[in-house]
Order: sequence, then C-alpha cells, then structure tokens
Amino acid sequence: MQAHAKSLEPRIVLPQHGYPFDLIAQESSKRLSHPPKAYTELFCFHAVILYDMRTAILATLLTSTILSAQQPVENEQDAVKTPSLDEMVANIQRIRPGGSKLDRFKAFLQITPTGKKDDRITILLRIKFLLPGMIRYLTTETGQEIQRGWDQNGPWARIGKDDDIADLRERHYRQDRDQLRRELALARLLLRFMDPATVLTELENPAPISEDQLKIGRTKAIRAYMVTGQLATYPFYSDTGNTHPAKVGVWIDVTSKRLIAVSAYPIDKSGKQAAAGEFLLLSKHKTRAGIQIPSQLDVYSLGPQGRTPMVRMELASLELTTPLTVKDFDRATPWR
Repeated sequence: MQAHAKSLEPRIVLPQHGYPFDLIAQESSKRLSHPPKAYTELFCFHAVILYDMRTAILATLLTSTILSAQQPVENEQDAVKTPSLDEMVANIQRIRPGGSKLDRFKAFLQITPTGKKDDRITILLRIKFLLPGMIRYLTTETGQEIQRGWDQNGPWARIGKDDDIADLRERHYRQDRDQLRRELALARLLLRFMDPATVLTELENPAPISEDQLKIGRTKAIRAYMVTGQLATYPFYSDTGNTHPAKVGVWIDVTSKRLIAVSAYPIDKSGKQAAAGEFLLLSKHKTRAGIQIPSQLDVYSLGPQGRTPMVRMELASLELTTPLTVKDFDRATPWR
C-alpha cells in the first residue's frame, strides 16, 4: 500500500486541510512506525479520488481545447463590420479630395465593339462632354475626318473639313444619330461613375449593404460590398443611349473603396423590372486630378444567358477641369 501511495504524484492537496498529501504522509510515518491499515487506506482512498478528479479535469480541458481548435477560425477580414450606406459614402469621399461636382471632361478615347458579331474595329475619339448632355467629338472613318455633336439645337455631323453640316434629326440619318446617342451614353456613364459617392447618395429605396464575391470572368472574384436601389435616370447603351428609371446594383471593392461594377434594369412606372438589362464593369483605375478614375469601361447586356459583351471604352487621356462652355459645342464653332 505504501508503494501505491508513493506513486500518486504530482503532489495533491486535500481539500479538508489544504496540505500536500506527501507531507501529511511523512508526518504520519514519523508518528506511527506501523500505521494502522485503516489509516493508510483512508489516505490512499482520498488520493485515488483526487487523482481521478484531476485526471478528469485535465481530460475535460484537453477535450475542449481540441474541439475549439476544430471550430472554423473567423478570418480577420470577415470580422470587419459591414458598413452602412452613410459610412460607405464617407469612406469613398476620403479617397476623393475636394469632392467638387464633376460636370465636364475632355478626353481621348478608344471605343471597341466586343459583341460576337461585331468587327471589333477600334474607333479613336477626341471628345468633349458637358452636362446635361452636350457632346462633340472628332474621329476618322474610312480615311475621312468626321465630327459629330449634340448642341442646343440637337444632333449634327460634319464629314470632312469643308462639307456642310448635316442635321441628324432627319430620318435618313438615323444610323448616325443612333451611333451618336450610344457614344453620348458612354460619356454619361464615364462621368457619372467617376463620382461613386454621389451615385450612392442618389439611390432611392436602398437595401441594406451586403458582402458579395463579384465574379470577373471564369476564375477571378473580387470581395465587394453590394447595395441595390433605384436611380431616377440611367443611360442604356443597348437602347441607343436612351435614359430610363432603373433598378441598379452597385459593387464597391472592400479593399480599395472603388466602384467596380453596376448592374441596371429599366423599370416602368409601376416599378416592374424589365427582363433584360446591362452590366457595367469599371477597371484599371488611375489617379487623375486627385481622383481615382476607371480607365476602362466594359458594357455587357444582361439576360437569361448571363453577361454578353457589347462594347469597351478605354481612356487614353483625360482633363476634368478644362474650361468648356455651351459655345464650344455649337456646330458652327470650329474645333479647338
């Protein structure tokens, strides 16, 4: 029995006295050269119980540690609270100094049709744009210099430097007029989404912000905040640039706070959403005049088959503070 008691280590504290068991046993052996059997068995009985209790506690702690280790550990990024709409607007405004309203630009653009049936011929445009909807651009088609524009009197065009100005409101100029409307829609989209904070504040009936993995292509996905709502006007490229009230989804990159995508579906007066819509992807952001500007816009149609490419606009150069007046868009004013 002594050998059995001696093996009960580490030192165990008896709750009745608060003394280590081996010290009590030593004191007992000093006083009793031959301790009674019952006395020794009593100590061994307490020691076994306490040893078993300690073993059980250690086993419980070990089990709970293993179980907790098996639980999925929350990613540090996932722990970040999803912001409210006001907080997101404030975050975007921090990366856009000044916050002045954008209403004009002068740029050099490349526009390439990307549909399966398109020839994918890139058109180069020197373009001026002024809200609410005046546009003028200079390009070359089939070796000829062409100007198109939209001034206070409507759409117009000039082929060559000395030719007469054509009024595109006439019926037989429908193809030219539709092309101009589409390019006007692209200019509006570019300018509007240079200022994502304003877009978010213009949302009507916004839903709570959620987190999403925005799929780009077949393999790439971007972690983004997504909010849906309505915009009073949205220019639809596929509808020859006509504007409609729209149900939109807006994606903001979680890391960069940049607006990276927009989906839009026309809605009628009753609020019913159309089956077909458009998807706008904004990428290759660059800093211009202290503002993060997307230098590439890809427009897709949205339907039962998902996204279908329509057109790509690439921004080669951009001026946002260039002085522009209504007169600069007048068809009688020479290009300058």
